Amino acid sequence: MPFVEIAGDQLYFEEAGSGRPLFLLHGNAGSVGVWKKVTPRLADCYRVIAHDRRGFGSSTKREDGDVSPRGYATELVRLLDALNIERAHIAGLSFGGMVAQCFALDFPDRLDSLVLVGTTADRTGRNVEETLAEHERNGWPSAARRLASGWFRADADPADIDEAHAIALKTTLQMYARTVKALGGFDIRLEIENIRAPTLVVIGEDDMTLPMPFSEFLKHKIPGAGLSVISNCAHLVPVEQPDAFCDAVMPFLAIRNADDSHRRPV
Repeated sequence: MPFVEIAGDQLYFEEAGSGRPLFLLHGNAGSVGVWKKVTPRLADCYRVIAHDRRGFGSSTKREDGDVSPRGYATELVRLLDALNIERAHIAGLSFGGMVAQCFALDFPDRLDSLVLVGTTADRTGRNVEETLAEHERNGWPSAARRLASGWFRADADPADIDEAHAIALKTTLQMYARTVKALGGFDIRLEIENIRAPTLVVIGEDDMTLPMPFSEFLKHKIPGAGLSVISNCAHLVPVEQPDAFCDAVMPFLAIRNADDSHRRPV
């Protein structure tokens, strides 16, 4: 299993393909597993790298430190450094999309383009204490099952829901609680107009976790951003509609590569 040490933590990552680097960032209670359906096709054109953030999946389970999107953006730039990558395309799903936005703001010279999937610039509207109290009452396995089910349409493949639930259980309730609390203060709505990277916003038309208005706001506020709405899909677009996800993202990335052909080789 490939690991890289970042600030004393062992981060698990998976890599496939060659070409310009494309990093895939998972959501809360997620892991690299949410990208497995799209990685083979993306890897036909890119060096695809997906990693488990600290506290998630197969990475170090340490639960202290900065678990906010900005904290994880710093972890990501250290991962680029460890892999000797100067610049990359970044695609982030849900919480990963919040990390990606912070990366774009804090490390703009390390970014080629940005893909934001089912995400938001503001997570302050949720009642954090009520959410966590409900999870405590139900127990983490039951709460994680409810979370996973909510990421899909009612008629989604049960196997996809089962796998999302299994991935969520790799996160502890304590770690999930810490990240939810960190998101309670996440609001970069006044900052995202400063993002200068080419940006594509992707949203499942039936996403109830972070519904359409969140993505429409991103499209409106990030200069030049595009918006792709995926039909017959809820929150986990790369899982529920992998072909449609690739059909939306790959032409966007191809244009960015053509526009950037004068740059030094990766």
